[in-house]
Amino acid sequence: MMQGTAQSRPPGAGGIITAIGGLLVLVSSFPIWGRVAEANGPRHTDVKASGIVLIAGIVILVIGVLLVVMRSRGARIALAVLAIIGGILAILASVAYVGSKDTIINTVADKAADEQGVPHKPVEEQLKQAVDAGTITVSTGLGAYLALGGGVLALIGGIVGLRKGRTSATAPVAAGYGGTATGFPAAAPPPAVPPTAPPPTGPPPSAPPAGPPPSAPPAGPPPSGPPAGPPPTGPPAGPPPGAPPPQPPPTDGGGSFTG
Repeated sequence: MMQGTAQSRPPGAGGIITAIGGLLVLVSSFPIWGRVAEANGPRHTDVKASGIVLIAGIVILVIGVLLVVMRSRGARIALAVLAIIGGILAILASVAYVGSKDTIINTVADKAADEQGVPHKPVEEQLKQAVDAGTITVSTGLGAYLALGGGVLALIGGIVGLRKGRTSATAPVAAGYGGTATGFPAAAPPPAVPPTAPPPTGPPPSAPPAGPPPSAPPAGPPPSGPPAGPPPTGPPAGPPPGAPPPQPPPTDGGGSFTG
């Protein structure tokens, strides 16, 4: 079973219904709406719609077309209200002929009075007495029924036109014998794969083995300086300057000593 996509109701539905109603009202102006005939003779008088019905049918038809074309919400509401009014007027006019024969008798009496130049009231009374006596018959024509149907459709179309189009989801598409809309078997769904656990966390990378600490170079003898020599000798100490040379001690014998 497949789920359909969302779609919006066609906004022209009310306009189409209204246009069909207007067409019926338009056509109803051609057939007769009623007839007064002799019960046992060929003489009869037909009642046909006036030009107002023809104009009303054209107006309702145009309103229906505009409801299909228009997208403005305000314009569509105004047209829908006009369609409702036109439908109600068509219904009232046609029901007067369909529901009661007095309207047909009155129309025929007006026509006969105008042709003979006599007052309307006496002619109407004569026709009613003839109907009661069974000498004449009164029947409703096809035009009245067409106008009634057209008025009802125009009324419905106007009401539908007032409603705001809304988005709705289409019904699920029925599956064929194979489980799909095409009728062919549906492919088996892939097996459910259980969620795999993440791989186990390994030991952290080991640091390289610590080697012996770098050995210091062997301590050698301190750098030898130049060989220590004897301390510098100064000049031999002599007698302090200015001092008289020592005199040899005097000798006995009175002789001199020469070196």
